[in-house]
Amino acid sequence: KPIILDADKHIDMRWSEDCINLIYKINRRLLDETLYQSYGIEAREPVEFNLPDNGIACLREFSEALSNFIINNPYSDKMSKNPELFEKIEQVMAMSLLSKENSYSEKILNTKYGVRPRIVIKAKEFMEENYPQKLTVLDIANYVGVSARSLQKGFEQYEYTTPMLYLRKLRLRRAKELLVFSRHEGVGIKISDIAMRCGFCHFGNFSKLYAQEFGESPSQTFSGGIRS
Repeated sequence: KPIILDADKHIDMRWSEDCINLIYKINRRLLDETLYQSYGIEAREPVEFNLPDNGIACLREFSEALSNFIINNPYSDKMSKNPELFEKIEQVMAMSLLSKENSYSEKILNTKYGVRPRIVIKAKEFMEENYPQKLTVLDIANYVGVSARSLQKGFEQYEYTTPMLYLRKLRLRRAKELLVFSRHEGVGIKISDIAMRCGFCHFGNFSKLYAQEFGESPSQTFSGGIRS
């Protein structure tokens, strides 16, 4: 019968000589980091799985996955020589473990179906502050402390777009704000300079994207030819 033992509890175990056991230890730090990176939740207390309302946590699916990864894996001999592969397997197992009933389950559900994860919020704030700069997905991912793939998935799931498309729309909005402001205030500035200030290096590409987004050219916004 697969069970999980909470790390902060005293453990006293005895087995008979013919008892076969597979014991797998997951570092608390890994669980805490997975909880934060995947859901933006800080684990102020250890993750508990043996809750009063569900008794000892039965983890048959987790046990089978662990067996497939560790025991029946044809590449198990190579894992000890490949720490990056073993690290990825540990991350998968940590995610699988957190999907089971635990002391943070309610917060995880609220994050998945309600509040945006902290990594997405932090990434958006970073882009707001640095949109004029030349940014890549990797730049943004490194800042928030996740992989580029995780960041991509976060935006697809919660913003229904990609990080770079979000950044492009942000730059276009800022460009329009500057164009409207310059028109009202009579500021003598070139449209190409506004494009550059908002992170667009190629004016022709900027004009095309701007027209697609707002239904008018930058010069029309600048001159007030079409109301938006």
